Amino acid sequence: MPPEQPALKFRGVRPLEASKPKAVSLTIQFEFGSAQLTPDPRTVLNNLGPALKSQQLSANVFLIEGHTDSVGSEAYNTRLSEDRARSVRDYLVSTFGIEPSRLDAVGRGKSDPLDRQNPESPLNRRVQIVNIR
Repeated sequence: MPPEQPALKFRGVRPLEASKPKAVSLTIQFEFGSAQLTPDPRTVLNNLGPALKSQQLSANVFLIEGHTDSVGSEAYNTRLSEDRARSVRDYLVSTFGIEPSRLDAVGRGKSDPLDRQNPESPLNRRVQIVNIR
């Protein structure tokens, strides 16, 4: 049996933290209580679609997070945020032919407002896209 080795000490060395995925908070605003895309959000998505189809991003998978303002119940906002995320995903799939398996749509409800000082602000009615791999 080999002799026992003393414990190694690493002064000042800490394990690396996993870096957060890159997120893009898109200016995809929705009308109050709606998940329907209007012309302004379509313009943003028409710029995003070709980027997602590009060679550089063709292997990446993205999480599409829908968000709401604080008006309404938790259940209502969760469903509305899911509808918003699906609306964006469906547009990217149907318009640009992006594989649906590359776009995971989820609703975050009113849990993560951009404008924390004003939770009812239209700024909180948005979609955020996160590169998850």
